[in-house]
Amino acid sequence: MALIKPDTGTVTYSFKTRISLVLHHTPMIKASAITNIGIVRDADSSISNSDLVDVMEQVGLSKLSGSPAHKLSAGERQNYVLEGPFFKGLI
Repeated sequence: MALIKPDTGTVTYSFKTRISLVLHHTPMIKASAITNIGIVRDADSSISNSDLVDVMEQVGLSKLSGSPAHKLSAGERQNYVLEGPFFKGLI
């Protein structure tokens, strides 16, 4: 099984080349979106609350930080799962 190659389009970025897996659906606890993404602090205690807020702004979810994560729309969840690579320094 392989990925379907795109017919057209480009992806441009100004960061180092890295690869990361971003799952389409990520299980969430019944807490706010910012609390859910804050779980990354279990793996890296140097991540601050302001880091969490900055990343939520970068993926367009800052207005939803206090909303229950499990009630985010499908598109909002896709943006939400993009936050992980930001904390890994991949984006």
